[in-house]
Amino acid sequence: MDDSEFDYISWIKEQTKHGKNVLVGIGDDASVIDIGSGRKLVVTTDTVIEGVHCRLEDGAVLIGRKSLAVSISDLAAMGCPADYCVIAATLTKDTPRDFADDIYRGIRTIADVYKVDLVGGDVTTGKGPLSITTTVFGIAEGLEPVLRTGSQVGDAICVTGSLGGSLRGKHLRFEPRLTAGIELNRTFQVTSMIDISDGLVQDLAHLIEHRAFHGADIFAEAVPVSDDARALEADDGKSALEHALHDGEDFELCFTCSETVAQALVEGGVCGVSVSRIGTITDSGAIRLLKKGEAPSILSPDGYVHRFGQDG
Repeated sequence: MDDSEFDYISWIKEQTKHGKNVLVGIGDDASVIDIGSGRKLVVTTDTVIEGVHCRLEDGAVLIGRKSLAVSISDLAAMGCPADYCVIAATLTKDTPRDFADDIYRGIRTIADVYKVDLVGGDVTTGKGPLSITTTVFGIAEGLEPVLRTGSQVGDAICVTGSLGGSLRGKHLRFEPRLTAGIELNRTFQVTSMIDISDGLVQDLAHLIEHRAFHGADIFAEAVPVSDDARALEADDGKSALEHALHDGEDFELCFTCSETVAQALVEGGVCGVSVSRIGTITDSGAIRLLKKGEAPSILSPDGYVHRFGQDG
């Protein structure tokens, strides 16, 4: 057994049965529940842990901000609004009160920007590390949530913004693409969407795994490589393109759509955010990198994976 988060989630999915009002269960960026009168409740949850997603020296305000931002990003990937949240924080017994207050201030700063109403939660103390779990709810009216499973062979693959090098600070300060995600859903008929949390290639793999024959061609020269990725290239010797393909926590949107829609988005962006058309959904059964003048190479989904059940 592969003791990774993805294997474990798949196992849980196999064991779980849903009621008839659950329209989307385990396996997407959020779950979708029919609550009647044409409305759908869209729900997601995430945990930010000290030493994995943040460090205490990052500062309490940025830690609090990130804890809510990652869940807002999940709703962005569904193309749905984020309306309410509940937050559970486990602090260490020696956490200073002003540090705890600043976590709340960080949560509040981004909640206010995206108009997310903090309606409850829980605070506990333990031996550590610091852990914050955020659950965000959105109510979709007149919108069908965008799933990971809608891509078709021939669809264009697009991303917002630029990619790679998030460890230089973007992983704490990113803006969830909530407005852009809703607009992509409402106006541009995107066929599938995911936010890039574990790396472009790994998250793109989630958009094609629902059909065995689905693959993707990525055009190397079209990938929007960030300045941070170029800076890291000088530090660690890994190419800026590799950082853009595999670094996690960019929290940009990766989505599929028709060629016509992709062209319009590349020319005009969406809600002030740039869009790059980086590839095409294929029937090759693999993710391939295409570089001018070179043979295609197979890309493995080498982004971040949580693992357990291992010593050391």
